[in-house]
Amino acid sequence: MFCTNCGKELQDDMSFCPYCGKSTGGVAPAPKMATDTPQDYDRTSGSHVLYSYCKVMRVPKMGAAPAVITILTGLMIALFIAVLGESLLLAIAVGAVVSAVFAFLFWLAYRYRVGASKRLNDFLAEDGGQMMYSDFASAQPFANDQFRLGRYYLYIKNGAVIKIDSITDLVRVYTRSCVGLSAKVNDQNGSNSFLLCRLHVLNDRAEIDKIRKAVMQRQ
Repeated sequence: MFCTNCGKELQDDMSFCPYCGKSTGGVAPAPKMATDTPQDYDRTSGSHVLYSYCKVMRVPKMGAAPAVITILTGLMIALFIAVLGESLLLAIAVGAVVSAVFAFLFWLAYRYRVGASKRLNDFLAEDGGQMMYSDFASAQPFANDQFRLGRYYLYIKNGAVIKIDSITDLVRVYTRSCVGLSAKVNDQNGSNSFLLCRLHVLNDRAEIDKIRKAVMQRQ
C-alpha cells in the first residue's frame, strides 16, 4: 500500500508511515518481545515516537505568515518614528532595516528546519529507519531531555537528528540569557551547527564535560 499523505510505498501491516508519521488507518501489528537487535524493534510505533520527539519529518513550508509579520513590523516601526517627529526618510530607512533583520531571522529558522528534515529523511531512507527506531528506543536523555544520545544517532528535541560520527566538535555558545551547547556537524548534507541544549550558567562546565565524554565514547 501507499501513504495517503506523502505517497511513499509502505508494508501492508504498517499503522504509521515511517517517512511522514501519518497514520495509515490500519491496525497496528501485535507487540513484539523487546530485544537488543534492530530487526526485532516495532518500526511503526518507533516512527510515531521519533516523530513526536523531533517533529521534523515533514519538510516545512514557509507560508505567508513570515512575510506578513516582517512587513507589518517594519511599517509599525516606521510609523512610530514618524510620530516622534523624525523625517519620513529616516522612518522609512529604519523600518526597512528592521524588516530586513526579521526576514533574515525567518530565513535562518526555515533553513534550519529544512536541513533538519532532509537529514532525518535521508537517514530513514538508508534502511527504512529500522536501525534509527531501535536506536531511539534506548537513547539516553541529557540536559532535562533537551536531546537524547543513542549509540549511533543524537536526537534533538523539536530539532534535527545527527549521526554521532559526523559530529566534529561541541562548542559552548553564549546568549544574553543563558549558555548553550552547539554541535558542529560535517556529513553528506554539508557542514552545519545545531544547538543541542541550553544549560544553567552556574553548572554549565560540569554538564558540558559530561556530554562531551558521553559523545566521545560513542565515536
